[in-house]
Amino acid sequence: MERDPSLSRARLALVGCAVVEAVFLLTIARMPDLGSGFPPFARAFLFASIPWLAAAYVTTRYPARAGRLDVALVFGVAILLRLFFLFGEPTLSDDVYRYVWEGRVQSAGHNPYVLAPAAPELAPLRDALHARINHPEIPSCYPPFLQLQFRAASTIAPSVLAMKVLFTSWDLAAAMLLVILLRRRGRPAVQAAIYAWSPLVIVEVAGNAHVEPAWIALFLAAVLLEGRRMASGVALALSAATKLVSIAFVPALARRIRGAGLAACCVTCALAFVPFASAGTALFVGMREYADRWRANDSLFRFVLAVADAFRERLLRVQWIAPRIWENPHLLSSLSIAKGLCALVLAGIGFWMWRRRTEPIRFALVLYFAAISLSPIVHPWYVVPLVAFLAVEPNLAGLLLATLVVLGYHPLPAWKESQVWREDPYYLLVEWLPVYAVLAITAVTRWRSRTRPISADPSFGDAAGSPSFP
Repeated sequence: MERDPSLSRARLALVGCAVVEAVFLLTIARMPDLGSGFPPFARAFLFASIPWLAAAYVTTRYPARAGRLDVALVFGVAILLRLFFLFGEPTLSDDVYRYVWEGRVQSAGHNPYVLAPAAPELAPLRDALHARINHPEIPSCYPPFLQLQFRAASTIAPSVLAMKVLFTSWDLAAAMLLVILLRRRGRPAVQAAIYAWSPLVIVEVAGNAHVEPAWIALFLAAVLLEGRRMASGVALALSAATKLVSIAFVPALARRIRGAGLAACCVTCALAFVPFASAGTALFVGMREYADRWRANDSLFRFVLAVADAFRERLLRVQWIAPRIWENPHLLSSLSIAKGLCALVLAGIGFWMWRRRTEPIRFALVLYFAAISLSPIVHPWYVVPLVAFLAVEPNLAGLLLATLVVLGYHPLPAWKESQVWREDPYYLLVEWLPVYAVLAITAVTRWRSRTRPISADPSFGDAAGSPSFP
């Protein structure tokens, strides 16, 4: 068989990127406390992201003859990089301790939506792990299918490692589903390396056991199963019952799975809540507390909040319109108004894409990117789903965000020392300004190209209108 020189060069480039990235990720894995040692961690992370970005560029131009060997390379490297972090202690987030705790609470016959970790009824279950749970006064904010996964993992082994193995398994499953999806679209399967080799994904999932890959994998399964409507609806419901954000993606598949699929989606979602129905309205107490009390690493939301402040002042001058509404300080808070405005914008974007019959992955990418931009809370692991969508629809602005979002951890050293979360505007500017600058350049470039002949060069996107590098 005649060798393809371009394929050999592409493989060699990928191997080189993998080796360089592995060196920096191994350096990170050997650091004792990533949160307290933020500057060296951030530097190593940013250096690890350079070969990852180079690999992303290579995979989008991979020769058509790529085959099983190339996919094996992607997964071999992905598994190796995850092993660096799998057996270490999570030092950037303590969420995993709550996962283990809530799994144990369910195994003991209690409802985590009713009893917060600090509840006296749970005193017999407390151990050294309990002391590491964040905000023990608040009951669970995690959706029901996620709770069932916590219980399953804790039944096997109530440990941090069990949770890491669980969500790393979902992580690799998401990567495999991306390979299948890319092949169906006629794109190089190695493009899944954009997700599988992402330093952000590796650190946040294998390192900190975050749950995002579970709902990503289920949503990707729903997209792949759209020809089997009921199966797609079930997968979509389980995705929503794992992370509520998936509800926003239902319109993307609604026309494809139609009545039977939507019915299966609704029934499955309702059944997921049945094991916890004894909580009643308390099901949503933890979620409401989280939404009301947290704010971190936001970008455009700051400007929306400033608009809401001015808008609120005007509203307060017309109290005679609805006196009972004005008596509710929570409803009239600037934060609530700002969140309402952001929700309206996101609903408008979703409706516009639904009317245009936007393809599901592109629908999810655009809406999720907009949601992150307008969210009052952007923890670095919130960007993990975006990376999965970028593996199918590559976009430089999104990849930059997946690289620079690590700067959102800059308040951690002070937090660990004094429990004070203080953000530095300098870090926020360095994190978000390049992302929006590239997004603006891309938009202007695409607008100008409308009057030009479409290029045959599939550079980080295609001529059909997918997001691309400028």
